[in-house]
Amino acid sequence: SPFFGNSRALCAGMLSASSLVLAAASSAEDRIVETMAHKEGFLWGAATAAYQIEGAWNSFGKQRSIWDNFCQKGGGVVKNETGNVAAEFYDRYEADLQRVADYGFNSFRFSISWPRIFPKGLDGVHRPNPEGVQFYMHVLDSLKAKNIIPLVTIFHWDLPDDLD
Repeated sequence: SPFFGNSRALCAGMLSASSLVLAAASSAEDRIVETMAHKEGFLWGAATAAYQIEGAWNSFGKQRSIWDNFCQKGGGVVKNETGNVAAEFYDRYEADLQRVADYGFNSFRFSISWPRIFPKGLDGVHRPNPEGVQFYMHVLDSLKAKNIIPLVTIFHWDLPDDLD
């Protein structure tokens, strides 16, 4: 029918126009990346947050965090997902940081988990956790070896659970 014929032509035209707009945007974005990524002083990288990537939620002296409690109780997060395993950065950081280097990034922003580096002891006092501190030292050493600038976020809503 004439209605469906016109409709198809209109849709085809809209799709073609959309494709051109997307191609132009993609091309413009590529030019920006090509221009900026190689400028001296420009930081080109990736960003993460401890709770979202580390995993190892109850290992190596880490205290429970407010996010551990919130996600593990269920009902607050889509599909009741938790950061228990996350992206396993705690165990895979070397391979993950190699990927960052392979992408050509020169910076990497990550957060430090307070419950990992200053957990509460049995006496109720928060003290440095040598294993947690050592983990972040290894991450920093790996970044340095790859000539990647670390950008450290000290606080990214990852509080020890007793401070909730």
